[in-house]
Amino acid sequence: MAKKLTGKKATRAQMTVRVNDVYTKLLDAWSRKDIVQYAAKTWKIGIRQADGLIKRASDAIIEKGNIHRQLQLGKSMARLERWLKEVLAAPPSYFGNTFMAAKTTAIRGLTRDINELSGLLRTPEASGDDIVEALRKSLNEDASAYPEPEKEGKE
Repeated sequence: MAKKLTGKKATRAQMTVRVNDVYTKLLDAWSRKDIVQYAAKTWKIGIRQADGLIKRASDAIIEKGNIHRQLQLGKSMARLERWLKEVLAAPPSYFGNTFMAAKTTAIRGLTRDINELSGLLRTPEASGDDIVEALRKSLNEDASAYPEPEKEGKE
């Protein structure tokens, strides 16, 4: 039978300090075993209490990661959508002599990036024009405000 460690009950402030300490140890790649030993030696707590601290610290890491990921995802999506709007509204002189080919390539590239960030999968039967149309609708814009790209081979 394991020796029971008897320490005083920690205050909220002490628990916060402990969770922050374990948080740092997890970020420094400490193993569960090392953290449990550290907690037993430093705070005189048992395995279950140490596991509780590890769980709280792990949850804090996950929450911070989710918030950061959502923020970065939102910024990236907004940036791509802004660029797509600029490409769709660009005058022919912006792309030079090969206006429609360059514009279509830019639209498809931006659309692909947006779909990748969104986690959307492109269905095999969907064409580039279908994706552009769906994106226009998702941006709450009227598709008729933009000229339709010419099909390749036409002049």
